This record gives sequence, C-alpha cells and structure tokens, in this order.
Amino acid sequence: MDPLQERNLEALIQLDRKACHELYERYKSTFFGLCLRYARNRSDAQDMLQEGFVEIFKSMKSYQQKGSFEGWMKRILVRSAIGYTKKEYKFKFSELDDLELGIPASVNQSLDSEDLLSVIHQIPEKYALIFNLIAVEEYKSKEVATLLGLTDATVRSQYHRAKEMIKKELIKLKNPIKVY
Repeated sequence: MDPLQERNLEALIQLDRKACHELYERYKSTFFGLCLRYARNRSDAQDMLQEGFVEIFKSMKSYQQKGSFEGWMKRILVRSAIGYTKKEYKFKFSELDDLELGIPASVNQSLDSEDLLSVIHQIPEKYALIFNLIAVEEYKSKEVATLLGLTDATVRSQYHRAKEMIKKELIKLKNPIKVY
C-alpha cells in the first residue's frame, strides 16, 4: 500500500479500518524502534506506539502531501512519545544543573520540567532526540550513534548544539526582552 496514492490517502482520512490497519502494519516495526528509544521498557514503547498511531490517524486530515509522508508521521509519533514520557514518567528537572546547561542560578531557580519540555519541543527534532537520549535517558553518545546510524563525533556535536539551543531558549523564556 502506498499511503500517498490518492485513494489510499482518502481512505485513511475517512479512517477506513482496512487502510488504517495496512498503514499500521507497514510502519509498526520502524516506529516501534523509535518508541524504544524513548521508553523505559518494551511495554511502554508499545503504549507509545499505540498512542502515536492514534494521533497520526486523528491528524490525517491535516496532512498536506508536502514532503515525506513517513517523515510527517514520525514527527507526530515523536511528539506523542515525548508527551507520553512527560505524562507517565513525570520527569523531575528540579536540578537542571545536572544537565550541565550552564544556566545562571537566578534563572535556574524559576525553571521547572514543563519549561524544559516546552523548549525541547521547540528545537529541531534531531537535536531534541539526541538531547533526550543522552540527557534524559542517559544513553552514552556511542550508543546513540549506533541507534541513529551516526558517528560518535556527530552525536556529541549535535548534543552540544542541542544544549546550547535549550540554554538559550530557557534563558529567553525566563528573561524575555521587554519592548516598550
């Protein structure tokens, strides 16, 4: 099944049971691997996958046939997986210093996990993924490199860039420039 064929896309938009099942069967293995990178165990990854596909099906009408269909689905699934981790794991970032972001203490005291997760959602997906895997899930950069098919140097560089982006956005969040 090619989800980009007009009749298949229309069937998906109409939430045709057969078309939805075929789409799920086609992508479940690929997306399960993605969910495993966010989940603490296989059971959570399966829940993430289910919730992610529910979001994909709910969002089907908004797909504008621009870019990769698989990429569009992946973005929804990653956001859903992050939402799942936020809801189920209730990450506590009360000690943002542990993440070595170099945020001034005056700013750090007013930040919470909601702020961090909000900012992570704003940075480019590849940086958010690497940051999540290393800082939150405590994977080593070599493990992330293997998971993502990248070099260790690339992962370390992108992790550093992600931390800088997050730091910049968190500081901006708590110290917005006032325009008079």
